[in-house]
Amino acid sequence: MKKSKNYVKFQSKFNSVIASAILLISVVNLEASPKKVLIFMSSADTLILDEDREYPTGVFLNEFYIPYKMLKEKGYEFDFATLDGKKATIDPESIKTKYWENENVRLEAIEFTDTNSSFQNPKSIDNLKNSELEYSGIIIPGGQGCPTPDERR
Repeated sequence: MKKSKNYVKFQSKFNSVIASAILLISVVNLEASPKKVLIFMSSADTLILDEDREYPTGVFLNEFYIPYKMLKEKGYEFDFATLDGKKATIDPESIKTKYWENENVRLEAIEFTDTNSSFQNPKSIDNLKNSELEYSGIIIPGGQGCPTPDERR
């Protein structure tokens, strides 16, 4: 499969996200720290364009799931949170196979978001007050930025 320039740009950005998440865990994970990570995501599902057009958005699935999977394999536990305590929205664009190197991992990620009770019922920001000592680190996965003018058509 030929990779587009946009894909290469995205893949480079994606690799930086993984490296940043792992670096964050490595830097703050002291011996006495718990092996628990907070994944803080957005529950927004729509961008409003030109004051009247809607564009679907949400968390990019691989920006959340790949770091989660890697750290889960290292024995970390997780809490999930959104600002309002609503389930995080997964950007429909991010489910496309072009963003995944491994189809099995893509399907595993989709199943995880559909069935994991902690992901389905995240904490709200209000429930996190004074709980910072519970976590070795935090992951804040991204999503799409605003679409380009060509994508708006």
